[in-house]
Amino acid sequence: MASKLTTSNYDLDLDATGWGTLRAEARISNVPSASPLLPIDGELKLEAKKIEDDVVRLTFFGQSIVDGILGRVEGESDIANESPTRRVAAGDGKITVGKFSHRFEFEGVVDCLRYWRSKAIDDNIIARKQRLLCGNLFHDLSVRVPLDSEEVIDTWLEMQDAFRNSPNFGDYIKDVWLIGPLWNALEQTGQSLDNIDVYYFSEVEGGEKSRIDFRFAGGGTGIVDSISRWLELFPIDGLGKPVNQGGRVARLQGNFNASVQGIEVKLFVELPGFSVPIEGGKRKVLNHPLVPLAHHGIAVNSEPADLAIRFKVSIPKGKKFIETANSFEWDRVAENVRVFTGGRYKAWAEGICKGSYSPFDIFFG
Repeated sequence: MASKLTTSNYDLDLDATGWGTLRAEARISNVPSASPLLPIDGELKLEAKKIEDDVVRLTFFGQSIVDGILGRVEGESDIANESPTRRVAAGDGKITVGKFSHRFEFEGVVDCLRYWRSKAIDDNIIARKQRLLCGNLFHDLSVRVPLDSEEVIDTWLEMQDAFRNSPNFGDYIKDVWLIGPLWNALEQTGQSLDNIDVYYFSEVEGGEKSRIDFRFAGGGTGIVDSISRWLELFPIDGLGKPVNQGGRVARLQGNFNASVQGIEVKLFVELPGFSVPIEGGKRKVLNHPLVPLAHHGIAVNSEPADLAIRFKVSIPKGKKFIETANSFEWDRVAENVRVFTGGRYKAWAEGICKGSYSPFDIFFG
C-alpha cells in the first residue's frame, strides 16, 4: 500500500516596522513517526521587560506532555549588563516532571570573552571547499559545521592532540560534550548538533579504533534554539524605558500540538525589532522564521511531501527593499510589503525541511 502524502502548510506574517511582530502557523498532516518522541502538547512563554535603566527581568514558562508525562519549567531572572563584556543574573524557578516538583535558585556571571559576529559565520557557512564536521540535528535534520575559522580549527586540533596523548581515552570515554567556539558558531545559526560519530585517534599503527560519540552542548531543540537566536533582539538598550515609565514588554508565545490529525505549531512574537544594522547603512531582517517551524514541524525522511507556504514581510514605510537572497520570486503588496510563495522560494523551503542550511537574507534601507 502506498504511503499517504505528508502535507505541510506554513503561513508567516512578519512586521519589521518599529517594535516588530511575527505571527506564524504551521500545519502538517500525515506525519510519519519521529524520534525522539514529539510532545503531544507543548506551550512556551517568554517575557522581557526593563525594570530599571540597566536591569531586565526575564520571565519564562514552558510545559509539554511527552509519553503521557507532564513536564514544566517556570521562573524569573533579573539580568544586568555590568560592562560591555560582563553580564550578571540572579533568579529562581520551579521544575515539575509528573508528580515530582523541585524549586531552584541560581545566580551567575557571564564574561563574553569572544563573540562570533554574524558576518564571520555567514562567510564560513557560504565558503566553498570547506572542511566540515557532519552530524544530525534533532529530528534527523542534517547540519554542517565549517572548520574554516582559525579558532574552530585550533580547537579541533587541540582535541586531536589530547586524544593522541591519552592512549586509553577510547577505552573509558564514549560520550563527549563540547562547548566553546564550536558551539558559539552553531549558536549564531540558531542550531545545535547531536550525536556526531568520531573514531578514537590511535598512535598505534594498525590499532583498532573505537567509536566515541561527540555531542555539541546547546540550549535544546527546535523552538528553544530559535529563542537563543531571537534573544539577539533583547539587549537592554533595545527595550527602551523601564515599564514604570511607560516602557513596553517584549514577549514570545508558542504552542505545539500533535495528534492523529497531524502537527500544529503557532507562534506569536513581539520584540523591539526584527532587523539588525549592517554595513553601508542597510538593515537585514533577522533570520528566517521558517527554520524553527520546519525544525519542529516536519519529520524528514524519504516519504513524499507536499509543501504549501506563504511568507509576508513588511518593512518601515519610506524604506525600500534592496535585495533578497537567491532572487526569490515575490509579489508586491505595497512599496514596503512583499509576499513570498512558490517557485524557487518553495524549493528553498523544501531544502530547509530536508536539512540544508542556506541563508535567506532580506535587506532594506
